Amino acid sequence: MKPPRVLHILPILGVAGAEWMCAHLLRGLAGAYEVGAVGLYPSSNSVTEQAMSRVGIPLWRLDKRPGFDARMFFRIHRVLREFQPDIVHTHLHVLRYCLPASMLRGVPVLVHTVHNLAEREADAAGRILHRLAFRKRVIPVAVSHSVAASLRRVYGIQDPVTIHNGIPVGDFRVDRSVRAKWRGELGLDDRDFLFVSTGRLAPQKNPLLMLRAFAALADPRAHLAFAGEGPLEQRLEEEVRSAGLQARVHVLGYRSDIRECLAAGDVFLLSSDWEGHPLAAMEAMACGLPVIATAVGGVPEAVESGREGLLVPPGDAPALTGAMRCLLERPGERAAMAEASCRRAAADFSLEKMARAYDELYRKSLAAVRGAHRQAGVTEAAVGQP
Repeated sequence: MKPPRVLHILPILGVAGAEWMCAHLLRGLAGAYEVGAVGLYPSSNSVTEQAMSRVGIPLWRLDKRPGFDARMFFRIHRVLREFQPDIVHTHLHVLRYCLPASMLRGVPVLVHTVHNLAEREADAAGRILHRLAFRKRVIPVAVSHSVAASLRRVYGIQDPVTIHNGIPVGDFRVDRSVRAKWRGELGLDDRDFLFVSTGRLAPQKNPLLMLRAFAALADPRAHLAFAGEGPLEQRLEEEVRSAGLQARVHVLGYRSDIRECLAAGDVFLLSSDWEGHPLAAMEAMACGLPVIATAVGGVPEAVESGREGLLVPPGDAPALTGAMRCLLERPGERAAMAEASCRRAAADFSLEKMARAYDELYRKSLAAVRGAHRQAGVTEAAVGQP
C-alpha cells in the first residue's frame, strides 16, 4: 500500500520562519509520506532548499514574476498533475494561486498553516479568499493559541486546529568550543557579554527598537550581534554609526551558521511588534540561551517570563533596556533561565511532536474524505491511501 502524497506550497523556498518550519515538517514526515515542495518564485539556492534536496525531497520552482502572475494557475496545475498529491498544504499568501488548481484536480485534503496573526498574514483581497476557503474545503491550522484567537476574530472560526511549531532540537546542541571560535571572529572574549538577535531586519521584528534599548544600556562590557538581512539593514547600520556604537554592535547580514552564532551568545533578544510562534526564540532556547522578548503573539506560549527569560511590552524601549540590564548583572538568574530554556525546548519544541500532530490531522482528514466518498459510491483509490 503506497503512502499518501503530501505537497507543500510556499511563495519562496527561502530562510524565513515559515520556510524552515516547512523544511522541518517535511523532514519529519518523510518515510510515512511521499513529500514534495513548491516555491512560486525562482530558486534562491537557500539553505532550506539545500537541506530538502539533501534528503531527497523533490522541489519545484515556478519562476513567478513580481505582482499578480496568471501563469501560476497553469504551472501549479501542472505540478499537481505530475505529483498527484493526496494532500496539498499551503503557507502564507499562496492560496489565491493554489486553490483553483487544487479544486480542479480534486485534491482530497487541503490544509493551510497560518503562520502569523490573521490580520497580518494576508491583504484585504487575500482575507476575502481565505474566508471563503476556510468555510469550504481548506483546513486552517494556527501555529499558536494567539494565532488561533486571530482566526476567530477575522474569520469567525471558533475552534481552529492549533499545532505549535517544532524544530530539530538536537541540531542546536553544539560543542562549547564553537563559542570561543565564533566570538574570536568578532574580537570578543569571555569577559565580553554578547546579546544575540537572529531574524529578518524588517519592520515586524523592530530591530531599531532593540538597538535603541541597547544604546541606553551604556555598558562597555555589552555587545549586540544582529544575524540576518532585510529592508531595515541599511538604516540599522546608519543608526549604529550615528550612535557611535560600531565597536559594540555587529550587523552581520545573512549568516548560515545560526547555531554557532547562538552558541556564542549569552542572551537572545527578540523585539517584534507582532509574531505567530517564532522559531528563532525556540532555536535560541534549544541552544541554552535565556530569552528577552516582547510579549506579542505566541511568544508568551514559548517563554514564561521569569522562568526561561523576561518578557516586556511591545514598543517599550526602557523596559527592554531594564530586562537587558537585569540579565547582564545577575549571572545566577541568567544561568537558571538558560537551564530552563533547554528543558522547555526538549519538552515542547521537538520536530517529532509537530510531525505527529500534522500526521494525525492528515490521516483523520483523509479518513473523513474516504468515508464521505464511500457513502457517495466513490472508490477509496480515488482519494488516497494512508
